[in-house]
Amino acid sequence: MTLLLGAAAIDARRAIARGPLLTLADSLATDLNPLLDREPYIPTTKALLSRVGGRCEADGTDLEFDPTSPHAHRCPTCARVHTGEYHDRWWLYPYQLWLAERAVHAATLGALNNDERHRAFARTILLGYADQYLDYPNVDNVLGPSRLFFSTYLESLWLLHISIAADLLADGGDGTTAAIVHDRIIEPAVTLIEQYDEGMSNRQVWNNAAIVAARCFLGEGNGPLVEQALTGIETVIHSAVGPDGSWYEGDNYHQFAHRGLWYGITLGERVGYSFDEELLVRFDAGFSAPFLSALPDFTYPARKDSRYAASLRQWRFAESCELGLARRDNETLLWALGRMYDHDLDPGDTERSRASGEAERDAQPVRFSRADLGWKSLLFARESLPMVRLEPPGSITIESQGLTIHRREHGAVYVALDWGESGGGHGHADRLNLLFSTGSTRWLDDLGTGSYVDPSLHWYRSTLAHNAPLINGQSQLRVAGTCIGRESTGGFDFVSAHLDGIAHGVRVQRTVVTAEHYFIDEVRWDADDAVRFDLPIHFDADADDLTFAPHTLIGGHGLEDGFNAVRNGEVAELPAGRTVRLTASRDGRSAQAQLCADTAATLIRASAPGQPATESRRFYLIRMQGTRGVIRSAWSWTGELVSADFGGEEELTVCVNGATHTHRITDTDWQIQHGERLELIRFTRERIALDEWATDPRSPAELAAASGALSEPLVIRLHEHDSEWFSELDPMRRTDWVEFALGDAHYRRSELTWHEAGRPRARVAIGADTTGLLVDLFVATDTPIFVAGDATNPFDNEHPDINGHGVQLYLATEDSSGAWILVPEASSDEVRVRALDGWDGIPAPTAEWRAMAGGFEIRATIPARAGESGLIALDLIVNDATPGRTRRRGQLVMSGSDGECVYLRGDRHDAPRLIPFAIE
Repeated sequence: MTLLLGAAAIDARRAIARGPLLTLADSLATDLNPLLDREPYIPTTKALLSRVGGRCEADGTDLEFDPTSPHAHRCPTCARVHTGEYHDRWWLYPYQLWLAERAVHAATLGALNNDERHRAFARTILLGYADQYLDYPNVDNVLGPSRLFFSTYLESLWLLHISIAADLLADGGDGTTAAIVHDRIIEPAVTLIEQYDEGMSNRQVWNNAAIVAARCFLGEGNGPLVEQALTGIETVIHSAVGPDGSWYEGDNYHQFAHRGLWYGITLGERVGYSFDEELLVRFDAGFSAPFLSALPDFTYPARKDSRYAASLRQWRFAESCELGLARRDNETLLWALGRMYDHDLDPGDTERSRASGEAERDAQPVRFSRADLGWKSLLFARESLPMVRLEPPGSITIESQGLTIHRREHGAVYVALDWGESGGGHGHADRLNLLFSTGSTRWLDDLGTGSYVDPSLHWYRSTLAHNAPLINGQSQLRVAGTCIGRESTGGFDFVSAHLDGIAHGVRVQRTVVTAEHYFIDEVRWDADDAVRFDLPIHFDADADDLTFAPHTLIGGHGLEDGFNAVRNGEVAELPAGRTVRLTASRDGRSAQAQLCADTAATLIRASAPGQPATESRRFYLIRMQGTRGVIRSAWSWTGELVSADFGGEEELTVCVNGATHTHRITDTDWQIQHGERLELIRFTRERIALDEWATDPRSPAELAAASGALSEPLVIRLHEHDSEWFSELDPMRRTDWVEFALGDAHYRRSELTWHEAGRPRARVAIGADTTGLLVDLFVATDTPIFVAGDATNPFDNEHPDINGHGVQLYLATEDSSGAWILVPEASSDEVRVRALDGWDGIPAPTAEWRAMAGGFEIRATIPARAGESGLIALDLIVNDATPGRTRRRGQLVMSGSDGECVYLRGDRHDAPRLIPFAIE
């Protein structure tokens, strides 16, 4: 009896592994053969995440992972071999996962084939880790405590495989190894993982699965920690998985999260946990969900933070299909397996032998079969598959994603409107994004994302990087769209969606109508006040009969507004009602668009990062000014679209293949006249609901006061200006100030608790005089660490200032805001002040610092005034650092930490957290 299967099931799988799945068992054994006669390498160094590690320094491509090459790392694009510490310590991350999975791989073959060589190899790996595990340092992590890695979820992936391997050995009679692994790995590792709960995250799925596996191995299958973890699995399915089975963060994270859910569900069912049946239906639907949105080239769309152009034709996706079919029949999975097992590709390396333990590493599509699946298939896959379904999915709406896909020519033409949820922390500001592909050619594309530690991440997350509207040069506010009409009739597919609050007081509606040889795209918008409306069109095409002049594309300066990534701008005037034709040819295919704006506009052509970011990609942007507007375009992929007439205000005529289609738009419906037929598609509600979205009239200070941080504003008494430090004031003069003592209740930890970190503390005093708002801070430390102004951060996208001592200051008044990080200059009494993104309007403070016994003191004056209400809102965060670390140890947060961790917070803060003050 094991964690995954009972004794009878194991016996049954032995027969299957020696019968119908013998070729799979043999191929898995072949993968291990080169490893069995040599001692596995157990690293003694912790993995490191850096901006350089694992990526080609010339073109940004992910380096190949070769488990036999710890010090030489090849780029698959340019063949350059990279060396150095950052690359070597990146290599440790996939290697540790790879080695743990080889232990399960070997233990599975040992259990099914009664093969002592495989058992011995698994045993050697486990005992090697048992000797080393507690010597890995739990320090300098990016996302939760971890010894081997830099994030908790990676420790969970690793521990899950270690637990299953040890369990399989124990089931085969090796209780000695199991006991050693119990004490030296599994118990301390699961205790570490349980310290960090990530809530509704794909990563927490793996944490919960690892907790269940580890605690069950420890003999606590009926205990409260297993119950809590399985309840967490149910909660995340309920909150993060839609009724159609899709994960809210998009296709890439669906794949990752669903594999973790498989472990959680399978482990839970083994211990007799009673999962809610409706949630199991969602989970089972999740096996097929990624294939419903597949592009014509059988990649998944790179929506949200997805990897770009990742093929679904990989053995790990086939294994997911097989695991789904092992639970219940599903025609979509059979169709997907038919695509994957087809012989239309040449044989090649599936990269299974280098698979790194469930982590995402995409391989190029090659021919493979059931013999190329993984060890889980050997334990769970059906003996044989029913006849595969060859018909691909047709036009579809994935409701919980808010993604409507129109397909033509048996799936070879793909038009999609992405209108729904933005997708949480891995989402993009790209609602009403439009996608268009024919075959493997992507005309209107979503670039997904690149490396999380490369600055290009900010471009990929901007609205400007998508085929989606934006206002006043700023990326969209994170709001979800609503579908207001969807129908298929008379050979036409129709979808219309609207978005209220793309920016304050702005409403946008986008309608897509797809016919046999073309599609219509209409974008209409209105606003309470005059705005600048931009519609990017990432179509690398030539424009007919337009004269372009050099131009600098002006837009927002926010980190994720994207305009700083744009180059080579040109502009042409676009008179009202003028039709412009864009044409492109690529990969032996062609496409054209005819577009028109109802009021005078400008058409801007420029270039920006493609994929990878080292490549440049040309795009267009239509820019309009005012309180309303309509942009219409007609797109064709066959060359048969003769003309599109946008002459009527609410009518457009398309002449295609000798036929005329007239589209008429009213407030309640969209009519299509083609020949003698009239198609009538009704909107399900008014096309733009003016009263459904309203801006909150309260000021940031009032919002902070209403947030519940304090029931009443704290009172600061205005006093005459003086030049003394707060620490020098007599007690009577201090009564005009508000004072905070920051300690345990304010500490955001990393790996160490407040007590373990040496009880970091600070004193903050807030006052006001005739020069502005006063902030005086004393930080207790014997070893102040001040980051130099010219420092760089080799590890991630965060500013290096945050990894030393300093203070982050956030202020909101009735009509403005400001935020800064203040870092003392070690060689003088000056304080470096850097404005933080997203907080604008209030002039920067002036500040100075001085060393004191047991720490240092900063005082700052912010030239800001409270309005008529006398209210302001303010918060302050002290960064805590210590020698020997590359990242900060923690933070002291004036408004309180409530048990929070410091990971991934950078220099960002939520305005509702600010504490309200009244100046009297």
